[in-house]
Amino acid sequence: MSQRLITQQAGQCGQWLGAIDRKESGLMLDLLVVDGAADDSSIDTWNGSVANGVVIFADNVTIKKLVLNRLHVGVEIRGNNCSIEQIEADLISGDVIQGDGQRPFITHLKASNLLKMLSDELYHPDVVQWRGNAVGGVIDVVVVVESNHPLARKNYQGLMFSDGVFEGWCIRNISLPGCHPEHAITFAEARDCHVENVTGGGAVRFRNLNGIDSSGCTAINVDGKVEGTMMVEVYNAAEKLGIKPEDVTVGILYNNPCAIKKYDDWQGEVAPKDMPSWMRQVANRRSDLLKFVQPEYGMRAAVHLLLMYQQKYSLNTVRKMINRWSPYRGDSADNTKEQTSAYVSHVANRMRIDPDETVAVRDYQVAKAMLTAMIEFENGWLMPYSDTQIDTALMMAGLRMPQEKQIQPKPKMQSKERQGSVAIGVGGAGAAATTVGATVGMTNQELVTKATDTVTSVAQSGADWLTILVVANTVCLLLIVVGAFWWWKGRELAGELLQR
Repeated sequence: MSQRLITQQAGQCGQWLGAIDRKESGLMLDLLVVDGAADDSSIDTWNGSVANGVVIFADNVTIKKLVLNRLHVGVEIRGNNCSIEQIEADLISGDVIQGDGQRPFITHLKASNLLKMLSDELYHPDVVQWRGNAVGGVIDVVVVVESNHPLARKNYQGLMFSDGVFEGWCIRNISLPGCHPEHAITFAEARDCHVENVTGGGAVRFRNLNGIDSSGCTAINVDGKVEGTMMVEVYNAAEKLGIKPEDVTVGILYNNPCAIKKYDDWQGEVAPKDMPSWMRQVANRRSDLLKFVQPEYGMRAAVHLLLMYQQKYSLNTVRKMINRWSPYRGDSADNTKEQTSAYVSHVANRMRIDPDETVAVRDYQVAKAMLTAMIEFENGWLMPYSDTQIDTALMMAGLRMPQEKQIQPKPKMQSKERQGSVAIGVGGAGAAATTVGATVGMTNQELVTKATDTVTSVAQSGADWLTILVVANTVCLLLIVVGAFWWWKGRELAGELLQR
């Protein structure tokens, strides 16, 4: 078992007591104890005797347990990929941990008796303070124990990330009782950083100190204010309904009301890092089901699956779709034969159709009726969603709500307009008949009269002008076709005569 003990010697006031040099890269320690000798009886005695702990220059250092006592700064991490898995810090007047290395992993930090020895004008001590452009850090579980020490910090700063851009950091499970209301966790500038589960009433802030806004950052379960972040708000159905989680079906709790099992990646899924504590507590009820941020995403996924059933598998009836959605596959299946049959009957009855009738889920009203019925059956007739939520889900799935358009009737044609349209129709029919008449053996006058009578009778029937034009053009077309036919026959007859 590798251990290292560093203690303060005479004359080391204001110095680092120890260092892990670059040549020790890859070092693994089960235990590192750094004991200072500062006198905490007064501010003067402390400042006259305190030293810093240990500075880590090496990369890839792993420390299983770190103990820090009576120090100003506890540990500074300048190497990359360093991991400290358990820290116990007592009587620290500066930053417990500070550094500028890439991808640090710090977990389970417990800090007791944090002291305030210098005025704010001179020094703002933090629990954790990181500097520069650092990526990929993880800080998980930081607990500050409230102190009765006469020199204990009041309104202290928690975790501070300054002097650069921080990308892809994850900060979670931070307890900071008595911290400054503006400074629980503060980033000067951040990209895609996540903060989760912060108590103590302090603010989480993704700031703009370098002239560029932070982006892609999320924070959930923070009991102080949040600034500069895209909040991931997971819909809490039990809270919205005002009932206990145990009285709500797991599908409703997961915002997955049709109980879709894990299948590919879906929009709106709750990432593990974004899962709130209340959802974690019920996650074991059905670990195989998807969890969505909002119920609209869960309903959207259900509609997408139904559309896929029709487009890919040609399942075009309620019976076929439900038998695939909730199949009976023998005695070991999730559903009995009776349950699947009841599911089919319920959905068909609610849609008021025969279970073997062909339906098109692409139709908005069909999809809405089927989705509503499925939610009812999956959740014991519990339907906690409004029409607006369901409509939103359907539109998110690509379906379009039918719009009622008021048809404006055309104004009735005046007598002169009607006469003009009749004349146009008659003229068109007459012109075509002039050429055709000689070919088919009818006189021009007979054909013109026949066509004109047809158009005129339509006009006198009170039909609108568009109908008149359609009829007139149809008559013309028929006459042209007949004329073309007899023209072709005439050429054929002339050819036979020439051959003779």
